[in-house]
Amino acid sequence: MLGYSWFDAGDGRKVFRKVETAKPKRSALPAPMINSDTMSEVQSMHDGKFYTSKSALRATYKAAGLKEVGNDPARLRPRQRPRRVCSVPPSTAPQPLG
Repeated sequence: MLGYSWFDAGDGRKVFRKVETAKPKRSALPAPMINSDTMSEVQSMHDGKFYTSKSALRATYKAAGLKEVGNDPARLRPRQRPRRVCSVPPSTAPQPLG
């Protein structure tokens, strides 16, 4: 968002200039966030070897044609199925045999 404000020009004059009033969307950290390739040692579920590199572990999965799946709790929730609505009136619906 832009606003306007008076500034001293240094020679006794004042000038009216645009000023950025909104804070920029920046982190207080001096460097950007970096996702490292290294991790603590984990054992592969595919070949049983231990890996400390994410890319090396994923390369073995990809070579074997496997898919890496996360631990998202949403996938563990039961899905709600839509209710079935019968569009045929009960008098003309097929009757069970027997």
